[in-house]
Amino acid sequence: MKTYWITNVLLVFVGSGLWALALMHGGSKANAQPVVIPRVIKAHEFKLVDANGQERATLGVGTLGEGKDISELDLYDASGHLRTTLAALKFGSWLSLDDANGTTRLQIAVAEDGPVLYLYDANSTKRALLGINPKNTKVVTKNAPFTITIFDKKGKVIYQRP
Repeated sequence: MKTYWITNVLLVFVGSGLWALALMHGGSKANAQPVVIPRVIKAHEFKLVDANGQERATLGVGTLGEGKDISELDLYDASGHLRTTLAALKFGSWLSLDDANGTTRLQIAVAEDGPVLYLYDANSTKRALLGINPKNTKVVTKNAPFTITIFDKKGKVIYQRP
């Protein structure tokens, strides 16, 4: 009889302990609160980091010189070097791709006067330009509907049409 009583007391203590442990770690499912996921999150800037805390991406809005509004996405490699920038401005859009050394190698812009593609060498020298200019403005091309320009390693024009 004594063994029976001790066994029951131990079972009650163990059961109570397990029940208390369950309550401390979330309680019963009947009392669990649903996870609320917001439909919209508003901010001026978001930063994404990897498992080591290294910044890998930034999405933000702000101003770029002379008070021009800009929305920008920057992507960084594992070493923290900026590799890609995508921006939207009032007058157009812009994409810039950099190499592992942080040197811009390609830029694409779409502005009011037309799209343009720039290619750069490892020394940041512009080596090629391809642009379409339907409005014949001087911003992208020299009063022509399109241009193809090739530069030497010093940045001097060696080929241009028209």
